[in-house]
Amino acid sequence: TPIEPYPVLEVKTISYKKDSIYLATVVGKPPLEDKYMGYLTERLFLPLLQMNAPNLIDYYMPENGVFHNLILAKIHTRYNAHAKQVMHAFWGVGQMS
Repeated sequence: TPIEPYPVLEVKTISYKKDSIYLATVVGKPPLEDKYMGYLTERLFLPLLQMNAPNLIDYYMPENGVFHNLILAKIHTRYNAHAKQVMHAFWGVGQMS
């Protein structure tokens, strides 16, 4: 994660509430919490990507790529340049463009 200004959380009062939840994630060099969110994204997007690329069998976004545009895809190759078409299908979705 590049060094950028991040929101600051100022604590003015500490109190107790039964079953309270504060949603947050720690970002940084892998492996951290966002690794698991990246894996979840893979599984959620697979059926949607298969709508655009029906011959897509599965794909994997390694944590080394920090889940940004490093994708290993397994496809049923039907013709020359088919992999290129699948690549464009990946780029066409907002998550990976």
